[in-house]
Amino acid sequence: MAKIIIVGAGLAGSLCAKFLQEEHEVTILTKKTKDNSNSILAQGGIATSLFESDIESHVQDTLTAGRFINDEKIVRKTIQKGNAILKKFIQEGLSFDSNDAGLIRSMEGAHSLERILHINGDQTGRGMVEFVHSKLVKTEMIENAEVVDLSIQENRLNGVHYLDHDNTLQFLQADIVILATGGIGQLFTNTTNDETVSGDGLALCIEKEIEVQNLHFIQYHPTFFKSSCGNGFLISEAVRGEGARLVNQLGHYFMETLHPMKDLAPRDIVARSILQEESFGNQVYLDITGVKHFSKRFPFIAEQLSSLGNFIQEGRIPVTPAQHFHMGGVKVNEVGQTSVPNLYAIGEVAS
Repeated sequence: MAKIIIVGAGLAGSLCAKFLQEEHEVTILTKKTKDNSNSILAQGGIATSLFESDIESHVQDTLTAGRFINDEKIVRKTIQKGNAILKKFIQEGLSFDSNDAGLIRSMEGAHSLERILHINGDQTGRGMVEFVHSKLVKTEMIENAEVVDLSIQENRLNGVHYLDHDNTLQFLQADIVILATGGIGQLFTNTTNDETVSGDGLALCIEKEIEVQNLHFIQYHPTFFKSSCGNGFLISEAVRGEGARLVNQLGHYFMETLHPMKDLAPRDIVARSILQEESFGNQVYLDITGVKHFSKRFPFIAEQLSSLGNFIQEGRIPVTPAQHFHMGGVKVNEVGQTSVPNLYAIGEVAS
């Protein structure tokens, strides 16, 4: 039985703990609380090919959106493994939104088919994380534990140093450490990320000269609520999937002529198109008048908007791009192994 430390309580780290806890001694260290992660904030849903006939289409959509820079082997493996895991979780009681016809599948950008499953409308991340956390019956969770150093001796990792809730430095020994610390969101003024996500895992690795790659691959989400008082937040891509359209203050639906998929083009294309509109001095809005039962379909977003103004009644939400996801990160192989023995990186912190 190995002693394993997982740094990060988001979906990547928690899923890993769920799979390892039966055969190993697993401890999760999380910087703040178990509810502080980008996973909790995820709104739109999970892209999954639950039907065998859709796998190849899903692979091709992913490669196309990634401009074929993707590693096709990893793309295919991720989609296939992801399908199997979701089917298992549904059998274990994870409940996605459904109707009389079965699971409700929605559309999002860069997808050619409706393959997005969601929970409570726009609270998929919270639903997923809470489900997985409920399964961590053999995993120790230590909150308010900020990892500040990796202990490496003779090129082998043997534990971590962390600051506890009293800001006291502690050492925790481990046979294996798995970084699941998320991305770099708080390095940016506008970000969709949780307040705790500030590139910690990446910084730990850079300090120890552990290999990283593609740090310039940064994804921007096109539709971040543009607030004059600093209360910006993500407006899910699923809103466009349900019929919302991007428009400027002149009434011009500019995506109509810029890409065959129009408002559901890949994120990089939509984000650049919005920035171009802003460079012309235009304000960009999401026209939500075409979304049926907006407040019912997107209850969390509707609650946030209602607290800040009459945007739903007016039918237009001011938006701008914001940093969303770090595609680069710690260099790993297909099982998450870094360049240092016994150190792994999974989720967003990994490239």
